[in-house]
Amino acid sequence: EWERQVLTECYDVVDMISAHAYYREENGDIGSFLASSVDMDHFIDSVVATADAVKAAGKHSKTINISFDEWNVWYIDRAESDPPKGDDWPIA
Repeated sequence: EWERQVLTECYDVVDMISAHAYYREENGDIGSFLASSVDMDHFIDSVVATADAVKAAGKHSKTINISFDEWNVWYIDRAESDPPKGDDWPIA
């Protein structure tokens, strides 16, 4: 919604949308953590769809690009002092 509101007001002076996403393991659910890339895909698709909808509604000729310049998947519940060793590495 934020992207739509901003682009509706200033589409002509915007060249890129800076997208940020952060992911972490929650409650030891490593499967969901590893699948966070699927959510990232949906996030990007959503921003693209919003920008394209504002482009069409305003009859703009240029296309807004996305700079996915800030993302992180390193937030893991495991303490830094307790890294996986040997056979206790999670299986992807």
